[in-house]
Amino acid sequence: MSTPLRTAFAALLALCPLAAQIPSGHAAVAWKPSNPTATGGIKLVDRAGVVRDLTGLSAATLGTTRFDGGQSVAVSSIGELFVGLGVDNRTGTTPLPLEVRRILVSGTTAILDQPLATVHTVPAGELWKVSDLQVRGDGSLLVAATEILANANPMPKTLACLVLPGGTVVNLAAVSQFPAGSLVAVADLGTRFAAAFLQSFFVVNLEVMSFTYDSVPAGFRVHQFVSVPRMAALGADANGELLLAGQLPTPAGQSSLVRLPHAPGATPVAVTGGPTAVAVADFVAPAAVAAVFTPPTLIAGSLQLVDMLAGQGSMWAQTVVRDPVDIALRQSPAHYGLASGNGPGLAWLGTDGGLPAVGNGLFGLRVGGTTGSQGVILASIGRGNVPTPFGTILLDLSVMAQVAGYTVPNTGALRLGLPLPNNPSLIGQAVTFQALAIASASPLLAECSRGLELVFF
Repeated sequence: MSTPLRTAFAALLALCPLAAQIPSGHAAVAWKPSNPTATGGIKLVDRAGVVRDLTGLSAATLGTTRFDGGQSVAVSSIGELFVGLGVDNRTGTTPLPLEVRRILVSGTTAILDQPLATVHTVPAGELWKVSDLQVRGDGSLLVAATEILANANPMPKTLACLVLPGGTVVNLAAVSQFPAGSLVAVADLGTRFAAAFLQSFFVVNLEVMSFTYDSVPAGFRVHQFVSVPRMAALGADANGELLLAGQLPTPAGQSSLVRLPHAPGATPVAVTGGPTAVAVADFVAPAAVAAVFTPPTLIAGSLQLVDMLAGQGSMWAQTVVRDPVDIALRQSPAHYGLASGNGPGLAWLGTDGGLPAVGNGLFGLRVGGTTGSQGVILASIGRGNVPTPFGTILLDLSVMAQVAGYTVPNTGALRLGLPLPNNPSLIGQAVTFQALAIASASPLLAECSRGLELVFF
């Protein structure tokens, strides 16, 4: 990056507001003891690997057994914690609500823990859980829920919905296209979403599907994994590829981390650097970074960070908790808005070199789109939404600077170094980015990427 561009970027950083709630670079871990009559809880893991209990949680979030209380967690780009519950109504006589709860955190204390939405009413005689939560770029939640059965016949009922920031539930028509099986994970793809279904027949298979939010056109099968010991998490990289964690078969042999092109009948690709097996996991998708728990034995499993671009892992915390059921990292970097434009393809923008930690000299931006297109990466403080004939500008035009120019090579993507200064005053501050590219000058065809927000830690 040239000196003038570095200066412009530094000037933007000086204007960043400080963030609150669960800090950037931290994680929340939901856990349930193996003892079926004990409650669970949530633990917080900071960047140094220090583990603390989150206190002040409601009785509904803690639960009374391993089947109710918090079963899935997500942390938004502004540090809000969302928890999906389980409901055991097998011995009940009246329907019970299946909730998603919103929790605000100060330090290690929950200062607010209240229902955000009821996504399903569980009939008497049934056992359900919210199996996955994903925070979308507009602040809504993509929610997956599934019935839990003791056998594979009949197949469990499933659902997926959106929960808007105010708590309104929007049912998804694509549910009518869902295949048989337990819905265990979902991933937001902007205008589409991916869903993973575990199917217990003679062996356990995993069917990964892609759907539009309005169900037009019909969904398609991305891949079916055969004989799957474990599925842990599903995400979507900035370039549109799916990211999976678990114990998954690939042509190269079983792998704990897998990349899967977002296309019908795609072939999975094993990723190196992860542990042999994964119990639970989460992705910081625009960075292609995974946080993975190794399966616990007699002691708590370790928590590791894996850079799925470099194929390298590092230890985060040696021991966190004996029985994790889900983990969520605060999403930074995080996508927001939708890609737009009228070119032959859409520009995309992500990061590499790990997470946005101050002093990370390997940090950089990844950008791609139509081969040969010429573009710029812009940065601002705060988000915007300015429609133009060539796409939507998702930055605050009043506080904006050009960070870099680029030309998309034949490979479809390139890296631009953005080493982060070792300046503690940047911790908790945020910057937004967007890529704008011209794919053709005559006729003029432009592409705009999704917005990309970084909160430094």
